[in-house]
Amino acid sequence: MFRKLRRRIRKLLGSSRPGETGEFEDVAAPGVRRRKYDSYDSYLRHQAEKLPRRIDRIRRSDAEYEQVVRARFAQAGDFGGKSVLCLAARLGGEVRAFKALGALAVGIDIAPGPDNPHVLHGDFHDIQFPDGCFDVAFTNSIDHVYDLDRFLREVVRVLKPGGSFYLECAEVNPRRYEVLDTSDPQAILDKVREFFDVDSETELVNETSYVNWPGRLYRLAPKAGD
Repeated sequence: MFRKLRRRIRKLLGSSRPGETGEFEDVAAPGVRRRKYDSYDSYLRHQAEKLPRRIDRIRRSDAEYEQVVRARFAQAGDFGGKSVLCLAARLGGEVRAFKALGALAVGIDIAPGPDNPHVLHGDFHDIQFPDGCFDVAFTNSIDHVYDLDRFLREVVRVLKPGGSFYLECAEVNPRRYEVLDTSDPQAILDKVREFFDVDSETELVNETSYVNWPGRLYRLAPKAGD
């Protein structure tokens, strides 16, 4: 009750914390609704504050999510010896899962936490690796993307010819830290299809002690010539 009241007061009076009013606008791409920010730096600051605020819950969930990803991708193909880049990997549960499946995996995140051996500090709009160096890219965080075109171009750039992009997309209403509204992801997927062909899609539920959301897993291949 008191949290709702505080949010209502912030909305009426204005908030110095970008993104907390829950206001969205159609600015990311036609039909795609994005959370309002004063600037790109405001977006980065807002996203980076999540981990310190919820570290204990995220740490428990991260261990659970590692098992979810490991079981899911054990059925998806042979990852032995493949290079895998996990985008917005936070504490690295998905990175550890791909390593357990035999991959050479690494993650990037703007807030990987202290002493994280699995995830490097990095922005998935400006990936710090050279062209064509990964067999696979993976993310469950397209709802945290600020600039879809820039993000998708970067994923295409770092994939080897014949590489795959695995995208988990939630189909839920945005909460405090989500940037794109994926409750109806069709417009987002239309943008994704400008860069990638869809090889397959599968319904899924990601359920841990911290999150519980339905969505879909897409296996994507860069379009010829991209």
